[in-house]
Amino acid sequence: YEPDWVRVWLPATTLDREFLALDVAFPSNGHDVSKPVFFFLHGLNGGSREGYVLDLTKRANRRGSTVVVMIARGLMDTPVRSWHFFHGARLSDAHDAATTVRKALHPGQILVGTGFSMGAIILNNYVATSGPGCALDAAFSISGALDCRDELNDTRSHVLWQPMMADFLRSNFLLNKWGKRIHARLNNQEMGQLMRATSVVEFDGIAAGYPGYDSLSHFYTEMSALGDIPQEDYYVNSSTSFVSSKIANVSIPLCVMHALDDPISTWRTVAANEGFMRPERLVETGRGNLMLLLTKRGGHVGWPKGFLSYRRKWEFMSEAALEFTDAIVKAKEE
Repeated sequence: YEPDWVRVWLPATTLDREFLALDVAFPSNGHDVSKPVFFFLHGLNGGSREGYVLDLTKRANRRGSTVVVMIARGLMDTPVRSWHFFHGARLSDAHDAATTVRKALHPGQILVGTGFSMGAIILNNYVATSGPGCALDAAFSISGALDCRDELNDTRSHVLWQPMMADFLRSNFLLNKWGKRIHARLNNQEMGQLMRATSVVEFDGIAAGYPGYDSLSHFYTEMSALGDIPQEDYYVNSSTSFVSSKIANVSIPLCVMHALDDPISTWRTVAANEGFMRPERLVETGRGNLMLLLTKRGGHVGWPKGFLSYRRKWEFMSEAALEFTDAIVKAKEE
């Protein structure tokens, strides 16, 4: 399925004079003001033509919903005029795009954010950080961490899966037209480290050199919805200690879907066996807008179904996002 994408550009509010690319897919009968609109944040190295994005877009379009995908800076060969390429701790692009889409909608029309992997991390952090100022009515996060700091110690992911992701990052940002511009910001030693990086964590170690981040741990702290809570405090028995945290400020329904066997983003980034991050305690934070959908199996942005899983592809997670949206619509009607 390949929709007739309509590319729209909008200026970012940041001082770097960048423009953000939005790919819009309308249902066959055109935009329906009575249906919810989906706002997608794709995964690392992704875009509007990723298989999982196309799968949910097809299903949403068939239901009469319009889909808007924000393209991360520099991906899908989009231009970057400044020195500021994509990084996961920047929330202003998502807010600018979601706010613009919100303004274009019919009064009362529901806007649902859906994030995949890295896009889910950004979505979680955006919803938590913006609080009542969030431009979305609801959000559904797929395979995205609530606390990226636990990725630092997930050596299995570093060794088995992240080398492939690091190779894609090299192709997307170092071995193309952006390479010389990135090299100009780094010394030869740092550039050499990027070229030899075998994991996303190594890449992020260089990204931590952006102004405002003094270490990789600081960068991951800022990138996380739970980043403002000291990790040593996770194992207290009550969530009442964190009433002023970002996660307690979530003001819209946010459902975080994660598989316990996720090989890339460990389950420890969303839950724990005890203390504050024990699921039944975590979901009580704030006004109870946070929901966790944890499955025993599913992998990373996967959840294959049946013996011939390639035929059904991302059916489970796509339908989960749509059913969540149906529940939001029904609740609003009631």
